[in-house]
Amino acid sequence: MKRCRRCRYDLEGLPAGACPECGRVFDPAAPKTYIAGVWRPSVGVWIFHAVVSGWAFIFGNLVEFTRRSAALSLGRWPQAVFDDPARIKGIEELYLASHIAMWLMPVALLACAIVPARAWWERALRTMVIAGVVSVAGWVVGALVLWWDRVGSLEWFWG
Repeated sequence: MKRCRRCRYDLEGLPAGACPECGRVFDPAAPKTYIAGVWRPSVGVWIFHAVVSGWAFIFGNLVEFTRRSAALSLGRWPQAVFDDPARIKGIEELYLASHIAMWLMPVALLACAIVPARAWWERALRTMVIAGVVSVAGWVVGALVLWWDRVGSLEWFWG
């Protein structure tokens, strides 16, 4: 598949000349004047995309792990009103990591749009659909984990 370097218009089968969409000059015999093939993200890009798509899930589990660690440290389950997570011995680093993860959630939400946006720009429909489904599924699962917080981890964390 040959595509225009400027607008990504499909140039397959067209004679040398200008792109019908944007007017950029191309020559089918000169590969530097067009983009050959369909954009396929590397494994590293997919791993990055999966991590940022699952960030809410990661955050929810980090908060729950912090709460369970606090329970081990206190010898009982921590309570939202009485036990300040920042003052419980042995979980200071986990509490800080949970806060960092929480503050990075908007960045992760924006970052999970990178692969679908690039795929849309490159006209790679299959990649765009897969990346979009991964993004939505990751954030929906993460939101459900946080919403179904039956043991009160978030209440204690923000309490």
